[in-house]
Amino acid sequence: MNFIVFVLGTFRLDNLNLYSPRKAIPITPNLNRLLEESASFENYYISSYPSIPLLHDLFTGTFGFLSRGWVPLGSEEQTVIGSLEKMGYVTKGIFDNPALEGDGFNYMRDFSGWDWIRGQHRDRWRTHSEKVPHHFAPLKNKDTDTLKPYFRNVAMRTTMENDWTGVRTAKTAVAWLEQRPRNQPFFLLINLWDPHEPFEAPANDFNHFVDSKREKELVLFPKNGRSTYLSGDELDILRNRYMAKVHYCDRLVGSVLSASQNLGLYGDTTIIVTSDHGYLFGEHDLIGKPFGPLGKLWDPLAKVPLIIRHPLGLGQGRRLDALVQPPDLSGTIM
Repeated sequence: MNFIVFVLGTFRLDNLNLYSPRKAIPITPNLNRLLEESASFENYYISSYPSIPLLHDLFTGTFGFLSRGWVPLGSEEQTVIGSLEKMGYVTKGIFDNPALEGDGFNYMRDFSGWDWIRGQHRDRWRTHSEKVPHHFAPLKNKDTDTLKPYFRNVAMRTTMENDWTGVRTAKTAVAWLEQRPRNQPFFLLINLWDPHEPFEAPANDFNHFVDSKREKELVLFPKNGRSTYLSGDELDILRNRYMAKVHYCDRLVGSVLSASQNLGLYGDTTIIVTSDHGYLFGEHDLIGKPFGPLGKLWDPLAKVPLIIRHPLGLGQGRRLDALVQPPDLSGTIM
């Protein structure tokens, strides 16, 4: 039994089966097709928050929220990946989430091999002068210093899709599947930062969802907290920007799924798709991922997809309402 596990960044459960507000197209056509072949869980809730604490729980099969924050993986902690290695699996991590390995977080320590695809968000990668768009709204986005590394990373991005980090991540995953060791079962983790902020997407996705003529000020990475600093029109544009990025992310997942099928892997590979948390777009008068007094874990933040396609068709097409969390998923893999 092989495993391909996708962990998508900031992916809400209600993205599935939504349609473009501008054109009648589904925003997740590839995941919708996968859903038809899979068991899906309607009450899969995060166990820790945000992404690094959540990934800790997924990697270790434990609940860390009572004792851990945004900290590296402890040297004494056992991981599912390490256990699979001992069972004879080749384990591969392919990710563009800069927090997984950056600054000594060491989440790849038990993998047979890993690739970090550079350039997402605050990844200290490029050193070019940043190009801040002229209509960028500094008072409505997270502080400019936070976004400077991002603007440096994308300063030389062209209209070619290969310049987008997520595309390079998906292509790296496909290349690994094509060249994978044939004499061992494998566990492949693909951790995509997308559709996380900043909310930008390639033109093929963006133009289906966003009317850029409506944008008077550019908001890519809104400040967490009360949403009252944004007008109703700005909130609507932000939702559409996010939907464009979800559509882009769905295409990335679809490219890996197509390659897996073409390589004849569907007959002995379990495919899992989930997320680290969601996002608020004005629900409860909140935007983003608020912390502190505003940091209640409402459903749009805490309830995320869990899709499991078993090669023998177990649970195919079922929508399960049991309450489940990431440590349950780790145990299921084992």
